[in-house]
Amino acid sequence: TPSALFERHPDLPLLNDQKTSWYDTKAMLVWDVADDRAMDLYWKLTETHIREYGGGTPRFFHTIGLAERLYGATDDENLQLKLYTLRRTQAWVRRHYPDTPLIIAGWDLMMWWKRADVAGLCDELDPGKTIIFDYNADQNLPPTYRAAGLYGRFPWLFGMLHCFAFNNEMRGDYALLGGRLAEAAADPKCLGFLLWPELSHTDTFLLEFLCEKSWRPGRPDADELTGDFCARRYPAAVRPRWRDVWRRALRLIRFTQWGGGEWPVSGFDLEFHHRL
Repeated sequence: TPSALFERHPDLPLLNDQKTSWYDTKAMLVWDVADDRAMDLYWKLTETHIREYGGGTPRFFHTIGLAERLYGATDDENLQLKLYTLRRTQAWVRRHYPDTPLIIAGWDLMMWWKRADVAGLCDELDPGKTIIFDYNADQNLPPTYRAAGLYGRFPWLFGMLHCFAFNNEMRGDYALLGGRLAEAAADPKCLGFLLWPELSHTDTFLLEFLCEKSWRPGRPDADELTGDFCARRYPAAVRPRWRDVWRRALRLIRFTQWGGGEWPVSGFDLEFHHRL
C-alpha cells in the first residue's frame, strides 16, 4: 500500500499477522476485510483500475486471498478467516459484476490448506464463474492440482511462479515440467497456462521451453529444444559450440528445481561459467 494512502487514512483497519514475521511493516500488512471502511476503500481502488485500465468492463477478477500469511491461535482460526475473506471478496464482485469470473490464487492452498479444506472451498464456489490459479504446478512436490483434488473436477489454470532465484540463473526439472504440461493439456477442466513472473530474475531458456511445450506437449524435449534456442541467439559460426554448452549445462540444471521442493524456501544458487 502506498504510504500516501496511509497518510490520508491513518485509521485504516489492518489485520495483525502474528506468525509470519517477515511482514513486519505497515505497508506489508493486510487491510481488515471484516471492516466496511476497508472494503469500501478497496472497492474504490478496484473501480478506478477498471475505469482507467480496463476500459470500464473487467474480463475477470483475481484475488490472492491472504496468501502465505498466518492468523489466529490455531490452524482452524487461520482457515476460517481465509474462507471468510474469499467469501466476502466474492460477494462484492458478484454484487457489482455478477457474471465476471473470479480467479483465486492457489499460492496459499499449497502451503497451509489440507485437501479436504480445498475440496470444501470448491464445493461452495460456482464452477461457471470461478477458476483456481495453480501457479505452483511446477514445484518439485506433489502438484497442487493433484494434491488439492482439482484435476478433472474444478476449473483451474496450470501455472508456475517464476522466482526463488537470487540472480539470473538456469534451473528446472524439465522432464517433470514437460510431463505435467502434457497432463494438464489432457484435462478438460484445465483452462490454460499462465506464468507468474518476478522479473528480477529470469531464466530465458525456461521461457522458451514453456512457449514451445504449452498445449503442444508432443514438441521436443529440453535437449532437443536447445537447437532452436541457440539458432535464435548465436551466430552460425559459434552456434554448434554453444549448443554443446547448453546440452552439457542441462545435465546440471535438471538437478535443481525452484525452491528445492521445500517450504519455506531455502535458497541456493547454481553457478555456471563457460568460456569459449
